[in-house]
Amino acid sequence: MQHNNSMYAYIYSGVDGTENTLIATVDNQEKPLISSCVDEIKHMSSLAIDLAAKRNLKVKLVKYQREQEIDFGLFVK
Repeated sequence: MQHNNSMYAYIYSGVDGTENTLIATVDNQEKPLISSCVDEIKHMSSLAIDLAAKRNLKVKLVKYQREQEIDFGLFVK
């Protein structure tokens, strides 16, 4: 399996405009369609397409960087 420093997720926009991770039922368990493995994301694409068609959703694949630098000084006065 090919892993990297990025997370990939299939997301859709909710009624209120918030982005939500697409969740599929796999082996009788609900699982979010998110992974750091490119091969897993490729296999999840058919699930994402099926769910989008059934629920009439516009689904997109997004890439998140896992390593982020946060300056916590911005939150402290």
